Amino acid sequence: MNFGKGTLPVFIPIIMNTVMTIISEKTNVKKISATSPMKNSMVLFSKLRFINLAGVFKFMFSDRDIIKAIAEKKIKIIPFSKKFLQPDTYKLHLDSLIAIPLGGRVDPYHTEFSEKYKKKRINEFVLGPGEFILARTIEKISISTEIAASVSGRSTLARMGVSVTQTAPVIHSGHGVPKPRKIILEISNAGPFEVVLRKGMLIGEIAFYKLNTPASKPYDSFGRYGLRKNLDELLPLKERRIKL
Repeated sequence: MNFGKGTLPVFIPIIMNTVMTIISEKTNVKKISATSPMKNSMVLFSKLRFINLAGVFKFMFSDRDIIKAIAEKKIKIIPFSKKFLQPDTYKLHLDSLIAIPLGGRVDPYHTEFSEKYKKKRINEFVLGPGEFILARTIEKISISTEIAASVSGRSTLARMGVSVTQTAPVIHSGHGVPKPRKIILEISNAGPFEVVLRKGMLIGEIAFYKLNTPASKPYDSFGRYGLRKNLDELLPLKERRIKL
């Protein structure tokens, strides 16, 4: 769709009013004005920590919320130190075990992945441009069915082109229940540098979110990666064929 000059601003009040109507329904704020969307937004956004404009609400934990949830045993971080708390996340550290892909062809449904990776304990590892490894955190994490989480990289590494997740940042509700387990990282280098990774270095951070209602069951009671004999195993599992 092509908009002529000056056309887009015409839609802004309509878009803002639609968004404000959705928010008002979720927050029970009344008297939404179609003529003052910006004023409405200031009032309504102040009532929420985080808003998904599709109408899905996630309430992100602050450092105080994280400490409270740990005290209530709704979050477990082992080991835990307050010095690694950010205002709204907790910093994660790189474990010494990595898995280096050997290349070749893989089939998610048939490949024996133990034959496609080489595991290695490291003190240092140089990740070259275009390279990829599997790794894991030192920290073992557990979150209750009232909470979900997400993992992201650090700004410093990101500015070098290094990411710690590919397309799987979500830590499902009930991860590490009843036994806390490490988080697997998919580390890749999209930058031009050879980047030195070290055992124990700060590698990423985890954010926690309050669910609107508790999940019906913890992920580790049925999820394949939560039911493994070795909970901290790095390698992928074969995909299962599930009928649609």
